[in-house]
Amino acid sequence: MSDIVRNIDTVTAEIIVIRDNAKKVFYDAVIKIGCRLLEAKDLVPHGEWTHYLQSVLGYTPSTAQNYMRIASAFSGNQVGLDGKSQDELFGELGYAQLLPLLGLPDEERRELAAENDLPSMSSREINKLVSDYKEARAALKDADERSAEALEKMEKAEEAQKKAEEAETNERNARLAAEEKIGALEGQVQKLMEEAKTIPIQAEVVPDEKALEAARQAARDEMQKAVRQAEEKAKAAEGKLAKARNPLAMKVNLL
Repeated sequence: MSDIVRNIDTVTAEIIVIRDNAKKVFYDAVIKIGCRLLEAKDLVPHGEWTHYLQSVLGYTPSTAQNYMRIASAFSGNQVGLDGKSQDELFGELGYAQLLPLLGLPDEERRELAAENDLPSMSSREINKLVSDYKEARAALKDADERSAEALEKMEKAEEAQKKAEEAETNERNARLAAEEKIGALEGQVQKLMEEAKTIPIQAEVVPDEKALEAARQAARDEMQKAVRQAEEKAKAAEGKLAKARNPLAMKVNLL
């Protein structure tokens, strides 16, 4: 009976199987230890937790805390919207590789796992990946907020311009109405003056020049008042329109 010849491919395949099995066993062990630490924490008397960890289990408080966080994040083997369980996505990761992922929500962890070969990455590489991912998410959120703010400012500016244009139209119409009123008053004064010329003056009646001049002055005052009011309203409308147009000139820079 001849000995079986083992080549490098056979040995390599066995190493990979053992390695992967060891990773899976370690992953399960970390989660189980973390779950039991969570249970033990409720049972250990108050104030004795640190002593229990160090004296009985040989864990530092930070190590125990990491085990419990991993258990809280990865226990239950939940299936996400992607149809994959946590074991499928993270079952080959070691303790140090899992730690950086704790800073992300489950949905974002799954996104990173789907887009990257996490088992082949070191804990340092995963930590940098998580850091870059957080920065990118923050930048995207900031850009969205700035865009929304710019859009809101533009909409307010457009609304202000619309109101100013409406005010300008109203003031222009008011000015035209005032001018028409002035014209009508001037016509009435002219008519009164013409009628006064045609009224026969009897010898015994002395014309009241003061009353006539007072009537003329009153008509002139009313016309001047109407003109001033129309000019003031027109000036105010032009000012409102100028203010409304100023923020609109900046809307491209806001975006």
